[in-house]
Amino acid sequence: MSNNKKKSLAAKKGTAPSAAKPVAPSRQKRERKPIPKAALRGVLIGLIAIFVLCAGATGIYIARVNAGFDYMDAKLSRYVKLSPEVIENVSLTVRVDKPTEKDVEQNLIALQVEHKYRPEGMADDPDAPIVNGSAVELYFIGYTLSKSGEKVYFSGGSNLASTPNELVIGSGTFVPGFEEGLIGLRPSDTEIPKIVKSGVLSEGDTVYINVRGFHPNGETIEQYGMPIELTPALDAVYGEGFFELLVGSEIGEDLLNKTLILPGGDENEGDFVYTNIRAVFRTEGGKSHTVETYFPMDYEEETLQGVTAYFDVYVKSNTVFLLPEANDAFFTDTLGILPEKLADYEGDSLVEKYKTYVRETLAENYRQTLFTACEESFWSALSELVEVRRVPVAATKEFYDEYMLNLDATYEDYLESMDLTETIYPFKTFARDYLQIEKGKSYKKEVWRIAKQAASEKMIFFYAIEVCGVMPSESELKEAYEQILLEYAQMNSLLDESYYENISDPGQKKEAYETYLAEVEETKAELLRIRGEEYFLESAYYNFGFEKLLQLSKITYLGKGHD
Repeated sequence: MSNNKKKSLAAKKGTAPSAAKPVAPSRQKRERKPIPKAALRGVLIGLIAIFVLCAGATGIYIARVNAGFDYMDAKLSRYVKLSPEVIENVSLTVRVDKPTEKDVEQNLIALQVEHKYRPEGMADDPDAPIVNGSAVELYFIGYTLSKSGEKVYFSGGSNLASTPNELVIGSGTFVPGFEEGLIGLRPSDTEIPKIVKSGVLSEGDTVYINVRGFHPNGETIEQYGMPIELTPALDAVYGEGFFELLVGSEIGEDLLNKTLILPGGDENEGDFVYTNIRAVFRTEGGKSHTVETYFPMDYEEETLQGVTAYFDVYVKSNTVFLLPEANDAFFTDTLGILPEKLADYEGDSLVEKYKTYVRETLAENYRQTLFTACEESFWSALSELVEVRRVPVAATKEFYDEYMLNLDATYEDYLESMDLTETIYPFKTFARDYLQIEKGKSYKKEVWRIAKQAASEKMIFFYAIEVCGVMPSESELKEAYEQILLEYAQMNSLLDESYYENISDPGQKKEAYETYLAEVEETKAELLRIRGEEYFLESAYYNFGFEKLLQLSKITYLGKGHD
């Protein structure tokens, strides 16, 4: 189940402030347009899409109850084997970084960087020290350190074989620590190495290779232009005999004409299996500046999440820009933010109020990210510990019918948006593509499988809150129900708080506020009509009960800011 995010100033603009990309509070209001049915169905469609992409392995999806299986009144012990001890034995490892005050400061700097400038007649100094706002061209080589302290280069961690990267310092574009680590550096402090594309490789060379194969842990190795230091220590990282294979070989030579198996050595249990190894070029000379960085826990490459890494950097050029001073005038004149927009935030100035806004938004984003990470980890772990004896056909059919209805609606919306016809793109083809199944496979069987998994997880949830004694009381359920209905209505309403917040005249502001409340109430009624009261009631059960179940589990938090 998706956990609904509460609206913030940032959410209204569409992107939350972060250390990577700052966002000023939006002053715009949304247009009043008729609500398309697809938009109101979007809540459900979005949940189903997430469920499908996750292959039904994590999270719970609450479908609207029509007629059929009643999860709240059924004797679920007939279908699910579970005890409180099972929940208590759920051990979760959650990887989320806590926001810090440094992230708040970085957010403000990035906002200033977006408005960098060069006064007319400003003199160029090609060897000026790098500062926030500098536009630099640079090369880099990234690596981590092995247990023995040797460099381990990672795929995509170097651009030395291509064109230099362009980077504005302070923009938050690169991983944490990278841009900050360049401040004060002059281009003359580094020297770009020479690239040599022929000759024989010798011990001590820095070589860029293409390599394909398999790691002893079963992971595929497929790296192109990967730098390595040609020393005997390579064998500990890439297998015994790797160093000897490369030393004395020709650059550009394909070193394998058959599969090569190398023992993993002391640091790896098992063998490396290589199908291709080729030295592309080596580097000669050069002087670098090393920067220590940190890959955040939400980094795309999972193997690098939370890892300390180093980059050897070579600066080709540096163009210095000036930054506007971060004061009240910057917010009112440059960004066009009315003081009233930040009136509810603590601080003696607009700058401090904005920092409070960013601080609170980052904290809220952290809570939401933490909840989602716990949710995914919880259901993944619980599925291994709980026995589902059988899933009633009626329970599966509820999900199946609901999903097929929304799959059809998604298909119609897609045809319209892409200006296609059913003849050109038949429903069966769309369904297979959408569900990511092979041609010839039955999409109906796949939908039934997903529906059965969803019904199974839903039974587990309702039985878990029953046996663990965390069912909400009538008053708690009512409060949770009203809260979730309000949040859904606010997310789908045509108006948000900015509709009335920026109005200075008290009378007009009150009138706009009442219009906003009326719009929210109207959206509530429409959502109830389309989704049904049971949908939000069951969602309320989930939001209340899931947090209680988490409290019974053992959770280990990893990431910046967690002890």
